[in-house]
Amino acid sequence: YTDIENGHGYVDLGLSVKWATCNVGADTPESYGDLYAWGMTVTSYEAGYSWDSYIYCNGSDSSMTKYCKNRHYGYEGFTDDKTTLEPKDDVAHILWGGKWRIPTADEWRELLDSCIMSPRTQNGVWGAQFTSKVLGYEGRSIFLPFAGSTFLSNPGGTQGNYWSSTLGRWYPWDEYDIYIDENDHACYLSIDFWGGKGVLTQMRMCGLSVRP
Repeated sequence: YTDIENGHGYVDLGLSVKWATCNVGADTPESYGDLYAWGMTVTSYEAGYSWDSYIYCNGSDSSMTKYCKNRHYGYEGFTDDKTTLEPKDDVAHILWGGKWRIPTADEWRELLDSCIMSPRTQNGVWGAQFTSKVLGYEGRSIFLPFAGSTFLSNPGGTQGNYWSSTLGRWYPWDEYDIYIDENDHACYLSIDFWGGKGVLTQMRMCGLSVRP
């Protein structure tokens, strides 16, 4: 069921958007691809993993210079109320062109609600298969490998995180992402920030996978 958009394969799962068969930077569905900070168009390996190297702040998580709704976290009180990545800051659009982009939080939520998630291996790589439950599209699926993240150097193989293009509700560094875990058979949309019963989750300068 694979079709092509601007040189890259996609699957129609019967949802509001078509989903790519591979991650950005990957040539096969099970390949990890590259990890990117939110809004960055160079890999996290090239850019580094700190606020010092993040382009939309002035060296800290309280000096944001773009995508900031709260003046307390903006550089010298900066706000712009932008809540979705612009095309020029969307690595999927920049590298793949055409109609490709990073999914919004609502589009990820639709995928979770409309598909069955099954942890499995594909060509020896652990990941999650999302199989459509939509009438007429049953059996069509995409595979998302567990590529890990740069947060606390989490290795691939047991869990994966994938960016959305949507800013979170509270802080300018709590972007939405999808979290999938083989060990707990978990799959959910998370809001990325430090806090909440000692739980540590990713912030925008951490490197996550991108599935257009």
